[in-house]
Amino acid sequence: MKKIICTIFIAILVLNCITAIADEITFRDIPWGVSMSEIERQLGSDTLYVLEDTQIRRWKGIEEEFDTGHMSDYPDGYEAYYFGDNGIKVAGYDVQPIIYCVYGMTDSGEVLMGKDQSVFYMAQYQFDVIDHESAYLDLKEKLSSLYGKGYNKQSSETGIYATESSSGRYSKTLTATTWLGDNGTAVELYCVMYDKPDASPTGNIVAICYGKPEMDAYIDSLQEAIYQQNLETEHSSRSSDTSGL
Repeated sequence: MKKIICTIFIAILVLNCITAIADEITFRDIPWGVSMSEIERQLGSDTLYVLEDTQIRRWKGIEEEFDTGHMSDYPDGYEAYYFGDNGIKVAGYDVQPIIYCVYGMTDSGEVLMGKDQSVFYMAQYQFDVIDHESAYLDLKEKLSSLYGKGYNKQSSETGIYATESSSGRYSKTLTATTWLGDNGTAVELYCVMYDKPDASPTGNIVAICYGKPEMDAYIDSLQEAIYQQNLETEHSSRSSDTSGL
């Protein structure tokens, strides 16, 4: 009897896991892993403004306005802003799409910085709205209709702000829902709200981020490889030059 109950319990767990995982989640049907050059071809190079040699933020902490944990990292990829002729709407909202590709890397640890060799791993929509909270709830309902029940989290913090006209204390609340997909993919909807809009340069935010969270580990390896390459370049540049000594 215990064996039967245990088997049923395990089956329920498996079913729960299955319902919690959606099919592979993509951004505008662009395959993960393609290069920024390929994305330019798909979306049209005249609609993309590509920044080279940028510091790519990791999935962990994507809700932060400033990724302070990696401020001193080496540049590790490409960041592209999409500007369509007539703008772009998602779920009825005006949005600003941002696309991220990291540098490629060989099995031996050689960093490949060419645009054709970059790797697409994350993208997001930033929503142009006035009522951020209601937009978040609306988008959560729409995403849930596509991907099922998500995982919720909420956190808050307080601090001190200063602007040209005022200063004082502020509080910030983060509300987020994450949906997991096959092949290590995910989508996260988040809303950042301040009690004083002038407490930060960007103010309140509603955004959806699509990506592969496991790529954080790849970026760590990439950073180490870039460091080692720079170190070797520094060592080789010394040669036997004794000038100025």
